[in-house]
Amino acid sequence: MNISTLRAKAERGWISARASLPLALLFRYRNNKPYCKDLSHAVPIGEGERGAWAERVAEDYLHGKGIETLARNYSCKFGEIDLILGENTNDGDMTVIFAEVRFRSNPRFGTGAESVDYRKRQRIIMAARHYLQQNPMLRDKPCRFDIVSISPRQQNGNDHICWIPAAFEA
Repeated sequence: MNISTLRAKAERGWISARASLPLALLFRYRNNKPYCKDLSHAVPIGEGERGAWAERVAEDYLHGKGIETLARNYSCKFGEIDLILGENTNDGDMTVIFAEVRFRSNPRFGTGAESVDYRKRQRIIMAARHYLQQNPMLRDKPCRFDIVSISPRQQNGNDHICWIPAAFEA
């Protein structure tokens, strides 16, 4: 199945936006037509779809900074971590990054970074400890907790991505 066939099926509503589709196929509808002309940056409507979209945008952004993905959406009984990444340091070692991705469509209630409260930070820390216990090769590596906050298109037409390295400590 090629891209145009997938796009046609998505436009007709035959396949869900939650299906494993390229990012270009996830877009808003208004009067059964794509709302955004640049489909690669359109924000999906559903909460789960928006979260997955924001995580992909954040992951692409961090890949551009030379950071590699180790895991996505790691969950355990303590909580969930959106992205687990590895950043090579100057001395040849690797820093393990546990990143929380937040998307805010309306800045009225604060930024995405401001929405990561004490309880959420504690859940991320507990899930990170669990991840490190399950992956003994990473136990001795330095770790940090980052927040990536994404706001929708600004006046210049780009999504605003705010990356806060070492946003909080364990």
